[in-house]
Amino acid sequence: MYNTTVIYFMSMVLLAFGGTFIIRNFLVDYKLSDNGFKNVAVLLLMVFAVVIALAASGDAWSVEVLMDELQYSRNINVEIRQLMERNIENYRRESIMCIILGYTMFIASYFIYKNIKQELLRNLNRPKENWDWSKIRR
Repeated sequence: MYNTTVIYFMSMVLLAFGGTFIIRNFLVDYKLSDNGFKNVAVLLLMVFAVVIALAASGDAWSVEVLMDELQYSRNINVEIRQLMERNIENYRRESIMCIILGYTMFIASYFIYKNIKQELLRNLNRPKENWDWSKIRR
């Protein structure tokens, strides 16, 4: 059973969480690691998750439009009707795959971000070394 409302809701939730995550952690607080690879991975995965959520909502909208057109138009050729039904099935499959992939990327990005937070906490809790003034030359 495919419901476009569920796809819209899931994609909007992913958009809200992903957008909030990007704005709060990278633009406002700037919580980044010393390792540039982790920073790029978190940001790219989150941006891809948001873009994929937009694609899923676009696919769900396309399914609605095609279903309405099939339902309300009377004089559609049989070949065109079959083509439209095939497109509906493809859009349904793609939207479900996009939602699954988007949430997978969001979760992966969140786990990498948690690793960055643990790294920052470890760096803060590490004992600070005092200067050894005898080693400094004049």
